[in-house]
Amino acid sequence: GAVSGVDKSAPMLALAEKRCASQPQVSFREADALSLPFEDGGFDAAIISQVYEYVTDMEAALEELYRVLRPGGRALIMDTDWGSLVWNAQDAARAERIFKAWDAHLADPHLPRRLSTLLKVAGFEIASVRVLPLLNTEYPAENYSHGMVSVIVPFVIRKGGVPKEEAKAWAEDLMALGERGEYFFSLNRYVFLARKPGA
Repeated sequence: GAVSGVDKSAPMLALAEKRCASQPQVSFREADALSLPFEDGGFDAAIISQVYEYVTDMEAALEELYRVLRPGGRALIMDTDWGSLVWNAQDAARAERIFKAWDAHLADPHLPRRLSTLLKVAGFEIASVRVLPLLNTEYPAENYSHGMVSVIVPFVIRKGGVPKEEAKAWAEDLMALGERGEYFFSLNRYVFLARKPGA
């Protein structure tokens, strides 16, 4: 069998190719979820992880997914609902401003709430929906939430209209909570298993 991966980001494709260099059956292409460069019914399965929340036209994206799967083919889709975020802060109002600005980096920060309906409209059967919680109660550099801070801070300053001093103070607050043993972060990702009807 063969595995084909797609991404719009050249740096992400380069990273994927490096990680899969020893796997000759794996190939990658630069492509858009709205126009997949594959024939109809060419895949037994598809995995879409943290992609659709960035897509503005979900109906078109799911039509493409449906098209490239064979009858009976399955799709595993995972996306985050940022409304499930619980992130401890000493200044709750400041943190809320940061989170609201961060929502702008997505087409739909709450996509999982309507994904089952969208999949059914596209013709899929829903086999299961599960939650994958992310939980950090400490703040070491290797934690998911620690890494997210280095992405969130520059985004909310550059595109979210948050003053640099405020974003920096939020990040310092998290560090202080970690040092005092009061750090808490939780976020839910949702995993949908869908099936294209048929053989």
